[in-house]
Amino acid sequence: MILYFSIISIFLIILFIINIFASLTVYSSLITFLLIIGITAYQFAVDGLFAMLIHWFPNKWFEIDNKFYMVSNKERKFYEKIKIRQWKDKIWELGSLGGFSKKNLKSSTDKNYIKQFIIESNKGVLTHIIGCFAGFTALIVFPSGCLFNITLPICIINFILNLPSLFILRYNTPKLHAGYKRLCRNEKNANTLKTQNIEAQNFDMAKNENAN
Repeated sequence: MILYFSIISIFLIILFIINIFASLTVYSSLITFLLIIGITAYQFAVDGLFAMLIHWFPNKWFEIDNKFYMVSNKERKFYEKIKIRQWKDKIWELGSLGGFSKKNLKSSTDKNYIKQFIIESNKGVLTHIIGCFAGFTALIVFPSGCLFNITLPICIINFILNLPSLFILRYNTPKLHAGYKRLCRNEKNANTLKTQNIEAQNFDMAKNENAN
């Protein structure tokens, strides 16, 4: 979280300095500062709004067999190429605000938990995809006088900051699917073995009754 806010703060400070000292803004220093803060707050509000709305969408829209959320081998290789494992734990995870934290896997043996984890991850994927583009609505909300020197740069940084979280969710999805399939397979094998034991016991009982 500190890293996340540090990046945003540094960018906003640089943006303010460039606008003032390069005379890119038609507004005073105070108005420019307030616009930067206001547009940034707008980005957070839009991201939060869509995150809240998607949280209440039916789980059936995000089921584990939904092809939209499947990750191809080519995509997985891309994540490995950008060495996502080395930095993914440093990215702020906001799932806990919606009641389901995706920062760490609390159980690798609970099939229902893994399934819900995948569903919540899929919700997160959609949230960040929408967040990447929804922030650009600021271009029509805020004054045209700050369109290219303030609003557009902030929209772009919002787009960029949504990508790491999106990549992490997509990177983790195949592992979750593999774990879920393994648990389902183990459960099926256990049920099959249980059924076979019951059938064997019934057969022995019937055999003893016939012998008597």
